[in-house]
Amino acid sequence: MRFRSPLLLATALVACQGSGCTPEDGDVDVLDPYDVEVGPYNATLRRTAYGIPHIEAQDTKSVFFGTGYAFAQDHLCTLADQVIKVRSERAAYFGPGDNNRHIDSDVAWKALRVVSDAERFWFDLDVDIREGLVAYAAGYNRYLDEVGPSGLPRPCRDEPWVRPITHIDLLAYYLSLGQMGSGYYLLDMIATAAPPLDTGARRRAPISLQEFGERLIPRNGSNGLALGGDETETGRGMVVSNSHFESEGERRWYELHQTVPGEVDVYGVALMGVPLVNMGFNEHVAWTHTVSTTPRFLIYALELRPGDPTRYRYNGEWVDMEIEDITIEVLNEAGQTEPYTHRLYRSHYGPMLNAPLIGWTGSLAFSYRDVNAGNINMIPAWWRMNRATSVQELAQAQDNQGIPWVHTVAADRDGQAYYADSAAAPNLSPQAEQAYQDYLSANFIARQFRDESAYVLDGQDPVFEWVDEGTELPGAVPIERSPKLFTDAWIANANENHWLSNADEPLEGYPMVFGAERAARQGRTKIAAKVAANLAKTDYRGSDGLYSLAELEQAILSYPAEHAETLLPQLIERCEGAEPVNVRWGADRVDVDLTEACDVLASWDGSLRTTARGAHLFREWIGSGEFQLGRLGPFVTFDDFSRQGAVFSDEFDPDDPLFTPSTLHEAPGSGADPILVGLAKAVLQLEELEIPLDAELGTIQFREKGGVRTPNPGGKELEGSLMIADWRGGNSTLLERQHTPRGAWINANTELTVDGYPINAGDTWVSAIAFTDDGPEARGVLVYSQSADPDSPHYNDQAAVHGAGELRDIHYTREQIQADPELVETELSYP
Repeated sequence: MRFRSPLLLATALVACQGSGCTPEDGDVDVLDPYDVEVGPYNATLRRTAYGIPHIEAQDTKSVFFGTGYAFAQDHLCTLADQVIKVRSERAAYFGPGDNNRHIDSDVAWKALRVVSDAERFWFDLDVDIREGLVAYAAGYNRYLDEVGPSGLPRPCRDEPWVRPITHIDLLAYYLSLGQMGSGYYLLDMIATAAPPLDTGARRRAPISLQEFGERLIPRNGSNGLALGGDETETGRGMVVSNSHFESEGERRWYELHQTVPGEVDVYGVALMGVPLVNMGFNEHVAWTHTVSTTPRFLIYALELRPGDPTRYRYNGEWVDMEIEDITIEVLNEAGQTEPYTHRLYRSHYGPMLNAPLIGWTGSLAFSYRDVNAGNINMIPAWWRMNRATSVQELAQAQDNQGIPWVHTVAADRDGQAYYADSAAAPNLSPQAEQAYQDYLSANFIARQFRDESAYVLDGQDPVFEWVDEGTELPGAVPIERSPKLFTDAWIANANENHWLSNADEPLEGYPMVFGAERAARQGRTKIAAKVAANLAKTDYRGSDGLYSLAELEQAILSYPAEHAETLLPQLIERCEGAEPVNVRWGADRVDVDLTEACDVLASWDGSLRTTARGAHLFREWIGSGEFQLGRLGPFVTFDDFSRQGAVFSDEFDPDDPLFTPSTLHEAPGSGADPILVGLAKAVLQLEELEIPLDAELGTIQFREKGGVRTPNPGGKELEGSLMIADWRGGNSTLLERQHTPRGAWINANTELTVDGYPINAGDTWVSAIAFTDDGPEARGVLVYSQSADPDSPHYNDQAAVHGAGELRDIHYTREQIQADPELVETELSYP
């Protein structure tokens, strides 16, 4: 059965430019990317406890059909929302939006050309992948057809914007996901960029540099631990996957298991709408990812010609910007759509920006180039990774530069571990790296952007053009020059760069864009390495010095925090027997007795379990305002908890990076002691909110979803917590929010509200996988549960597992699946 769009042949001829576009036997219809064969498909869908789908078929396209069907049962509303987003149709259904945000979104996604690129590059994909995407869309559409608009979950029930999707919609959406580390955060800046002489343009004040920095380095973290055979009881590999995304929206994970006998048997999680496993394991290899801070785009400062702000200097010449008029449909107050045309500008680097702080002046403007623009290699990379039989094959699967913005951490059944930052990155020459340092020294604006984790380069100088060395992505760093490590020992990554993936084998000498080496690390990086290497104060491995799966699970679920390990004993020693501390609180000065606080800290075990008493007091001490706090980024982090400063008296030693700095400053000879002042302020803050100093963490740190409040373990980056619990935005859907809105922050440093610490992000997918002589053994938890349907029994059924600080068994073998008392089996077919 064929699906055919009314696409004009002329459009098809423009859209299809890949090697697969040669007409066969005079049939020009092959040029139409929408003209595809649909079916036949036959798949078995087995749902086990917690609603986990296990999809099995005799061919991959049928597995993708079953996966699309299962996913639609749980998350159809989310993908439907994202499809109208990337198709630039939000304003057509929802109107212009507050402050024209829907118009901005539609204009920007058209500017990023994800739909036209999906059409243009469709035939560059291997036929198996093309058939798989067609099948996934068919599965999604089959479920939509079965239940109809009125049978959908409440968030999108009977909504006119829910409609069947195409394979091109999917590929366009994947292209948008590829820009999650770049264009995703620049949408409003693209849509509102206009020269000062364009009197018809919609104008908006530029955002602040601080907001820009917070977008670029959001708290989308993760931890990945891999143990080689030298570190495990079995002599085989183990992997911990601990993702820190949002708990709602398009960046949720979907748990699934896909089997084609003799070809692939892979279990793990996928981002919303992705048809295969992004992080998981098969019978040979397990892998996970952590968000990399390596930049995916570079900004170019353009000197403009006086009196003509659409011409810029390049290599001694004045160059005209490209002008493009984009038209979208906008729903008006009368309920009718009307066309809206917006003028966009581009330099030869890429789209122009309404730059933070500066905007677009008569003499200066900013453009950017994105390494992941048009990168269709994401799905092919994970397709091959799902089928890898060793970490070497896994690494080879990434040679196409389809990994967009993450590190990879992996281990295999033969006991080898692997790390790589193989994600696409801009390739600057050594001359450009030196020129950037000179430009940085001379240019105040470049320094300001650098402080917010962004590179700004001199757009008139050709030295800053990316070097094309014949790579899969033009202008990307060749894969052989990206950081990677194979080892039989341990690997840990907690989002910072490659340098300390293994502290015994530091990775050095890589291009500038991969970030600083031999520089201070944040607390989470240190505690992750210590847990992997068994260097933490708690000996998790037992008497044999080797990890079992149970011991590895216990290590991560002890909820350790680096600053508690390093500073807690010294803080207790400082506060014991201390005189009351006089501090300013509001308009007054008050004396604070620290006796109770010190006793609480002395009784705390240093963990961030829900039963921990004193964890919140320690957190409020760190965030009291007495100390400089940093933010994760590609450049050296300067804060008082990673370097010598107000907290530590000793300097960071790059030859002892996991244990320096470590010595708390002695109390000053006279005057206030900032260490105790911070503790006193923490006491006052908690007392003001009537939160007991010895409260259990789980009574004040919680998720509230669907009216159900569940204790939430874990901590913040500022504690150096391994496992993360926080609150953040980042949900670009227009669907109703699933978590109860939080109140205003009382302490923004710690995210403390009048209700405590509400959580909607942090730990999302947590799993531990070990290879044994009998195959992989795995345990895990999908923190926010499998379904986004509020009426589903699997809307929140894993919250209690996570709240108890536990993982559940993962069913991988046929015997495990068949033995599940909650097993439900469904046969699916098309047509």
